[in-house]
Amino acid sequence: MLDLYRRLPIARQIIIVAASLLVIIFTAMTVMATSMASRSAVALAESDLKEQMSILQDTLDSVFDSVLARGERQMNFFRRQLPGDFNLGSGMVRTGNVDLPVIRAGGEVLNANRKILLAFQELTGEDAAILALHEGKLYRAATLLKKDGVYQDGTEIKAGDPVADAILQGKDYGGLAIRNGTYYFSTVKALKTAEGKVYGGISVRIKLDSELRDVRALFGKVKVA
Repeated sequence: MLDLYRRLPIARQIIIVAASLLVIIFTAMTVMATSMASRSAVALAESDLKEQMSILQDTLDSVFDSVLARGERQMNFFRRQLPGDFNLGSGMVRTGNVDLPVIRAGGEVLNANRKILLAFQELTGEDAAILALHEGKLYRAATLLKKDGVYQDGTEIKAGDPVADAILQGKDYGGLAIRNGTYYFSTVKALKTAEGKVYGGISVRIKLDSELRDVRALFGKVKVA
């Protein structure tokens, strides 16, 4: 094959070499162009995804801020429904199966008092609860929570629960809660005496139905190029 090539006229040899070089160069350029196009497509997809994730993050932050604000509004609304300010009464009162410190709003005892909780639920669709601190433990002083059809007044919220941990430290709390597959946001405020002693808390739990619909709709709009 090499002898045959050598017997060709010089002009023909040059044409063959030139053609071979052109084929090599064209192939190399095609590979490079394909690679560059692929990298460009990947870069474009990454840029688009980053932009969508940024929008998603901003929207989620906005939803969270909205939930916090709604929790605060409902907490304030609940407090306005009470017959007066919270105060720690004297003595103990039977609450469920335990004796707990008396918690009052104005002159009304709140322990195991579901009338106020039910009225708030009827007005707003949200759940409120009164918590009492006794001997280093946190209890439900009044609640609409049931177990086996029995109201859970007087039941302990165990240490390790974020609500219990916050109140035991005299802090407020806000966080997600899931009950029977339904998502809620709990806003909890510590109750303190004028001297700063913590004696309980208030909890208002709001449903996140509309917020979850908005988030699901937002995720449904995210597309990867």
